[in-house]
Amino acid sequence: MKQSPMLRKTLPAIAALAVTLTGCSSGTAEVPSGSPVQTTVSPSAGLPAHTLPVAHVFGEPVWGMQIPPFWKMIPVVTAQRVIALDADTVLAFDAKGTEVWSTDWTPLAESDRIAGSPPLLRQVTSDVIAVIDTGKVKGEGLATTTYAARVTLINVEHGALIKEVSVPGSESDSPKLGSVGLGFALPDRTAVVVTPEGEIVEAPAAPADARLVGAASVGQHPIGLWETGSVSTLSSFGGSGWSSDDLLPNEATTNAQVFGSAADTLVLGRWNEPTAGRGEGGEVAFQVLDAASGKVLATPECGPATASPLVVSPNSEWKVAGPLRLSPQNAGDCTGGGEGQRSVTFSAVTDQGRAFGLAGQGGSDALFVDSKPGEEPETSELPEGARPPIGVMEGGLAIHWKAKTGVITANPVQD
Repeated sequence: MKQSPMLRKTLPAIAALAVTLTGCSSGTAEVPSGSPVQTTVSPSAGLPAHTLPVAHVFGEPVWGMQIPPFWKMIPVVTAQRVIALDADTVLAFDAKGTEVWSTDWTPLAESDRIAGSPPLLRQVTSDVIAVIDTGKVKGEGLATTTYAARVTLINVEHGALIKEVSVPGSESDSPKLGSVGLGFALPDRTAVVVTPEGEIVEAPAAPADARLVGAASVGQHPIGLWETGSVSTLSSFGGSGWSSDDLLPNEATTNAQVFGSAADTLVLGRWNEPTAGRGEGGEVAFQVLDAASGKVLATPECGPATASPLVVSPNSEWKVAGPLRLSPQNAGDCTGGGEGQRSVTFSAVTDQGRAFGLAGQGGSDALFVDSKPGEEPETSELPEGARPPIGVMEGGLAIHWKAKTGVITANPVQD
C-alpha cells in the first residue's frame, strides 16, 4: 500500500411524470486524460480546476479531480471514500477530496484479458472493495496457459491489501462472475464464492430436482443460483438452510432471481408471475430478504430492470434500486414506471432518504428526478452534459463523474 499526501426551475411531477421541460445551464471544464490530478479547495477559494455541469439542486463543487478513464470504470462511493480504479492502482479520496490511500494491483496484459471484459471494481462489504480481472494466466509447473479470475481484496478505510485470489477456470473457458457479490460459475458446472477474507468456498448446493448454475454473495453469505428443466428452464436461488422456492409470493410464481444486495445483509429477489397458460412472462414480484435466514423483510411493488447492487445512503439506512426506495424500516415506495409514465432509475440517496436519478429511457429526453420521502417527486431538465450523481458522501456531498474524461466532483446537496 502506498500512502500519499454541486436558479431553480422545477415543476411538481404529476403521476405520469409528464412535465414541461425547463432549461438549466452550468459551465464545465473539459479535461484531457492524463495522470491523476486532485484539487482541494474551500468554497471561498473559488472553483477547483476540474468541474462538471450538474443539476440545479447541487451547489458549486467543493473539490474536483481527474482519474484517467482507462476502462471508464464507475467509481465506488461510500460514506467516507470515493474509490477509483487507475491503470495499476486503486485510489481512495475522503470527503474533503484528499487522497487517503493508494494500493497497487496487478492487471492482466490487455492481450490476455477476455475480450470486452475490462477489470471490474466492486464493493464486497462495507469494509472491503475488490478488483476482478479475468483472462489467461500461466499454469503452474508443466501446465499450459489457463483462464482464471484474479480477485484483489482491499480494505476500504485504510487501503490495506487483504488478499489476492485466483479463481480457476479451464484451458478453454473462464470463470463467469455473477451480477451480485463475488460469486463465480466455473467451466466444470460448479460454482464458488470468494469471501471478504479471500477464501474460496463452494456455493450452496441445488435441490435434488435442480442444478447449480452460478453463485452470488452478500457480505459473508454465499448464495447458490439454480435451474430446473431443460427446454423451459426455471430459476431459483438459496443460501444456507433456505430457498427461494419456500418464499413464493403466490402459487403461480415460477422464476426467482437474485436482483440486488445492500449493505452486508440484504438480498433483493425477483420472482416471475407468468400469465395464465403462457409460461414465462407476465408480472413480476420483488421481495427483500435477510441473506442469512431467507426471512422476508419487505415486499416492494417495484424493483430495478437489471440485477445490480443497491445504492445506499452514507448512514446505510436508506437504499435505492431502479425506481425503488427502501426506508430504514425496509418500507418500499416506487416512483414512476406505471402506465404512461416514464421509467425512473435512482443513482444516489441522502441520509434523509432524498433520492436523485433519471426519468426516461435515456438520451436527450431524460429528466432529472429529485424525490423526497412522502412528497411528490420534482423533475427538471438537466444542463447539457450533466448526469445525476453516482452517490452521496457524509456531509451531504453528491459525487458526480464523467466517464469520458474521468473527472469527479463533490457538490453540496441544497435544500
